[in-house]
Parts: sequence; structure tokens; C-alpha cells
Amino acid sequence: MRALTLLLALLAPAQNAPTPTDASGTGVPEQVRVEDLPPQVRLGLRVESVRRHWRVIPDVVLVEDESQYVEAVARWRFPLCYPVLIDDGSFDAREQIGRFVRAFGPRRVVRWSTDEARMPDEKEVPRFVESAMARAWTLPDERSTQDDLMKAWASVGLVPQGVIVADADDPAWTAAIALGTFRAEPVLWGEVPDRGMRRADADSLAAIIRDAAKATGLSWNRLGDQLDAVTLTANAPPAVVMKNQPRETIATTDYLGRLEGVDAPGPRWAWTGQVDGSARDAAYRAMCAVFCRPTRAWLFDGYADDGVWAAYDATEAGVTLARAGYTTEVHDLPDNSLDHWRAAVCTGIDAGLAFVNTSGMRDWFDLHPGRGRSGDVPLLDLPAAVYFVHSWSANDPTLDATIAGRWMRNGAYAYCGSVQEPYLQGFVPTPAVAARLVSASPWGAAVRFEKADPWRVATLGDPLITLGEPLTRVEDPLPLKDAEDLAEAMRAAAKAGKLDEAARLLVLLGRDGDAVRLGEGVLGDDETKLTPELAEAVLMPLFRAGRRGAFLAAYRALPSAEVGDLTRRDALWAIGRPELRVTRDASLLGLFRANLRPGQEPSDAEELAGSWSRVFDHAAALSMLEQVKATLSNKQQLREMDAVIGRFKKRR
Repeated sequence: MRALTLLLALLAPAQNAPTPTDASGTGVPEQVRVEDLPPQVRLGLRVESVRRHWRVIPDVVLVEDESQYVEAVARWRFPLCYPVLIDDGSFDAREQIGRFVRAFGPRRVVRWSTDEARMPDEKEVPRFVESAMARAWTLPDERSTQDDLMKAWASVGLVPQGVIVADADDPAWTAAIALGTFRAEPVLWGEVPDRGMRRADADSLAAIIRDAAKATGLSWNRLGDQLDAVTLTANAPPAVVMKNQPRETIATTDYLGRLEGVDAPGPRWAWTGQVDGSARDAAYRAMCAVFCRPTRAWLFDGYADDGVWAAYDATEAGVTLARAGYTTEVHDLPDNSLDHWRAAVCTGIDAGLAFVNTSGMRDWFDLHPGRGRSGDVPLLDLPAAVYFVHSWSANDPTLDATIAGRWMRNGAYAYCGSVQEPYLQGFVPTPAVAARLVSASPWGAAVRFEKADPWRVATLGDPLITLGEPLTRVEDPLPLKDAEDLAEAMRAAAKAGKLDEAARLLVLLGRDGDAVRLGEGVLGDDETKLTPELAEAVLMPLFRAGRRGAFLAAYRALPSAEVGDLTRRDALWAIGRPELRVTRDASLLGLFRANLRPGQEPSDAEELAGSWSRVFDHAAALSMLEQVKATLSNKQQLREMDAVIGRFKKRR
């Protein structure tokens, strides 16, 4: 943070000040020349310049669907804006919103809707979004075009840093309206493949993007000019399958944003990032990119500290971040085993930046010693950007079983990882990424080698995320009529004795501490009074607060329909593992047995078997493992389960 502030100060125009001199009287250059900076730093400073034109009304606005979301963003009035998130009433939405609110620290959280909002059909979406962007920039919504928006941006000295690509048939277009409006970037609409991205598909999409960039009239075809970014807001495959080599894949976000080549894409002209997910998730990821600024970093180094591994040293990266003003938590040799990892994440992590060095495949990672699974990915207290040096982790981020998929499910809004085996040198060294981020480079550029050929490292999230200071806050009233203050709604629910509703609202308000006190208060009076609905509402606040006993009591009281949720199962294993290792309670073993994680049943069952043997006997534990095997059909899992049973038999 301090490094970026210093750069901005050095680049500021002189205010008729005398030329400074050193002690000998020799003239000292009074400012850094922009043209002397690397192109990624120049881009980052331009991004920051656009950001600093905005002022934020510090109220978080919750809406029920995409139509209300678009209408709420349309009522931004440059230079005033405010965060808007979609609340569909689900557990995942509540966790997502609470996470954002804890990071943003709003004046109020409100719920809003209007009869003026309407859901467009697919053909109407581009005009619908363009109209909303025009209104946010105080232009006539029915008559304004993309050209009018470009003129409006130019009138206040803003030049787009890139282009945004969206597909009207893809729900992630919700990210396009937020990022296009805030970053002053044109939105290009077209068909984006949602599966099976082959080279011909990628080449066609890349050509369309180049043509759109050229049509803006801005310079675009080299790094360091006006258009240097492409933001793909769509659920496109993360990898391009090359035509002549079916098993050879290249990250989509490294393939796009390049000039046309003869046999392969040419040099990079833009850094590309991808914002994907449902309408709700894409909106969340865009709003985090705009409004969240991390202050804490969590780093875990699963590598040795010699040879080629030393260049990726997380301790060195942590020092860089600490010098820039970040609070850092670094886990490195000798404390980089799986047991150490699990102890460090047993109640989640509260950092907005995460850096991890490991090795493995798309659903597991090796530490020293120990092998973690996707279910060991930490639950996030705050939205986070994650740099994960590892093979295959982003092979399919739409799957919860993959490492990238679990990070994104758990609250990450940006992620850098590999779609296949990139080899270590395919990643920018971890300390270099940290140094680039604190020196103004935006996310999409900080994690990339500038002149490398297209390769296998994917960049998820808005590529123009920077680590500048939070937006300036103003006390202006929210320009939304009849917005319901959730704090008042919470107090009314509590007064009426609707404790489950009050607890859910406390989570949306980011007030975990009060939700914990409510849950523990009921448990302290009479555990039988903890209704399934209240247990569901206070469960995750109890997890984040580290209240293991109360968490387990609440988990037992969950409605049967809620027990199978993956996030809650991960929380059970994370916080309950220490109790599992020492318990003599058969019912607790039954709770864990009923909550093996889908996709990693063999490893969960193996961990459970030791406790099962202690409480019952070896034969009973072996029988439990055989029963788990009987529920599996995946061949790989069956092989893993056979190996688990074989190892367990030898333990007798």
C-alpha cells in the first residue's frame, strides 16, 4: 500500500515548486517519468487514477435478482457509487454477503427493490446493460450508445484501460455492468463457448476482441498503450485444447489478448482475466474487485528452501508485503506439514491475500509431510485473491472437488493457478508477484511473464484489481427510495422472538460476534431450545469464532436437509478434527461418518478409521471402511479405497 502511494505521489505533477536539491546542491529529479516505468506499472497507475475519480456511499445494497441488481447499479451517479450484491435467500448467499460486509465495513446494510426493475430476455441484455451504464454516467438511457459513454469518460479525462467481453446467454454478464461502469470500459457482446474450447474457437474469439479493440479508436496493439486489458465475464472453459495435440492445453486467459500469429498466437497486447460463475457469484466477484482492499496476507510455503524452490520463498514474499504495510501470517519450514496447515485453518483465515506453494494434482496437494485434499482449502472470513503455485489446480474451477473450485466456493474472488502441468518455471516466483502487486501492477499483469509464449497458468478474476487505498467515503444519502435497513429489521425480529431470523440478519450485517452470543446464550439456557433453524443460522459464526463445543452442538441440531452442504461439512472437519482424535463419543464418530466429503471419501474414511478403532475395535473400523467402499462407483476412488483398506489391515 505504501509503495503504491509513493509511486502516485512521485508521478503527481509539480505545483510550481522549486527544483529540489541534495546536500551538495545538485539538482534531484522531482518526479518519475511515466514512460520509464514498466508497462504493467503504468497500467496499474492508470487503473488507480480511474478508481480515485469515484467516491463511495458506504452502504451495502442487497437485491433479490439480476433485474434489481442492474437497476441498483444504474442508480450510481458518477462520481458516487455503492456496492450491490444479490441475495437469493440461500445459505451460500448469506455467507457470501457476510464475508463482503466484514471486509468492507459499511455504514449500513440495506435491502432494496423497485417495481421499475424488469428481467430482460437474452436478446435485450446488451441494450439493458448499456442503458444502465449510461444512466450511471448521467446520460439519457434510451438514446445513449457506447460511443456516448466513451465521450462521457473522455470529458472527465478517463481513457479505458481495456475491454470487457460478455455473452448475453451467460449469467456472468452481471460482472460486466459493474466493471464496465466503474472502470470506464466498453463491453463487447458475443457468443463465448461454455465448453470444449478448441483452438479454432479461441482464435475466433481472440480476433473478435482485437477487432473490437481496434474499433474503439484507441491504441491497443502493444503493451503500454491505451488498451492493455481484456476482462472475460463468462463461464468459458479455463483451457484451450490445441487442434493437433488433444492433450495439450493452454490457459484461455493466456491465449486471449495476443496478436495474430502464423502457427501460434503472437505477442501479448493485453493482460486477460476471467470472471465467471452464476449471476450472484459473478456480481460478488466484481464488487469485491471494486470495493475490497486487503490489509492482511496469509502465506504457506510447502517447498524446500534450496535449489529452484528457493526462488518461490513465501517468507521473502511476506517480508515484501509487511514492508508495504500488510499484516502477514507466514507458514514456512519447518512448520509446513499438513498437520500444521490444518491447525492454521481450523477456523478459517481472515486475510484478503493468500499465497501458497505446493505440488500435486487438481484435487490434492502435498506438504511436508502430508497430503491435503480440496476439502482442506481454508474457509475464508474475508474475500481473497489467491496465488496458488501448483499443477492442475485450475483444471476446472466450476467443480468444487478441484482446488481452485473450492477456493472460489469458499469466497475467493480472484485466483491464479494452472490448468495442467506448467512446471515450476511456468509461474512467476511468489516473491516477485508480491513485489509487483505492492508496486502498482494490477492482478492480471502481476502474475504473468510479459514476453512468454501462451502457457498453462490461468488468471481468474478482474485483471485490473489493484492494491491501492480504499475509495474515499462520503456521507451522502443512498439514492434508493424505501431501502430497508437490516439493522432495524434485525432488532424487530429479536424483539418479536424470531431468533433464527435475527441471527440470519446478524450474519448479513457482518456481526458474527452478536450471532455467537445469541447461539451460545440459547445453548447455555437449554440446549434443547436450539431449534434447527437457529442452529443453521449461527453455525458458521460459531465456526469462525472457534467455539468448537457450541459448533458441534449446533451441527447436531441442523435440519436434515442442511447437513449435506459442502461448506458446513468442511467446517465440521476443520474445527472438529482435534475432538475427533481424542473422543470416546460414538455419536460424534457417527456424525463424521455421515459427513464424509463427496469426492474425498477415501481420505476422510481413513482419517476416521483410527478413532473408530479406538472407540469400537479394529474389526468394526475395517467394516466401516468396507461399507464406505460399497457406496462408491468412481474407479479412481475405488482404487484409493482399496489402498486405504490395505493400509488399515496392516495396522493391526
